[in-house]
Amino acid sequence: MGARRSNIVSLVRREAGLILGSGFAIGMLLVNALGTTARSFLFGVEPFDPISIDLGAGVPATAALVAALIPTVGATKADPMTVLRSE
Repeated sequence: MGARRSNIVSLVRREAGLILGSGFAIGMLLVNALGTTARSFLFGVEPFDPISIDLGAGVPATAALVAALIPTVGATKADPMTVLRSE
């Protein structure tokens, strides 16, 4: 209660960014560790192809940010007293 909408949105963005950042770091470590072994499974694409890595990280990251922000917008529009009364 008492938080501005911008504070709520920045809190959710910060937490989602922390989760996405840690997932990205773990994913990059796995790409580097398993990239050479995956070479035999790939046809026409190098394991360390920048476009594939960008798409592989960017599409899920965009989906996760949208999934985090949709409920945030609903939470910023809700009246705090109405929410507390329903609990």
